[in-house]
Amino acid sequence: GQLNLWTIPTGGGMPRQLTSYSANTVRSISWTPDGSGIMFLADQNGDEQHQLYRIGARGGWGEALTSKLDSQHLIGSEVYSPDMKTLAYAANDIKPENMEIILRDAETGETRRPFPSGGAMYIAVSWSPDGRYLAAVKVMSNTKQDILLLDTQTDSVLSLTDEGEETV
Repeated sequence: GQLNLWTIPTGGGMPRQLTSYSANTVRSISWTPDGSGIMFLADQNGDEQHQLYRIGARGGWGEALTSKLDSQHLIGSEVYSPDMKTLAYAANDIKPENMEIILRDAETGETRRPFPSGGAMYIAVSWSPDGRYLAAVKVMSNTKQDILLLDTQTDSVLSLTDEGEETV
């Protein structure tokens, strides 16, 4: 079967299908902080080159926010900052071997990459309630990972775990 995006009312009721893809497959999802929309990843024909989309909570046509079809994109549990001014996601759109975290201005579309690049896969995970900090994971292997914290006001990145130690 084809994986599409559906919502179901929490109080009961009929499910609502939000996407009707036949060639794309919906993968990861994340609600916007205000509940007005859903961010999701989808690839084309199973190519695993996931692109980032936004769709209204009541449906419509998904708006593609990325379009580099030879790149993978990843999202964490919270794409939008709490004030909905910044999106955080990861992509290997510059070098296939480097998964980098991208911060994108929601209004202008301008991007910046405050995290290091290379030597690992960097994945944005979650925003602090005030939106100042972004937690991320640096994945060097299945057992070697570090937790990072970005201060978005200074673009400084702090490692919260002992760098380089094997963990399970």
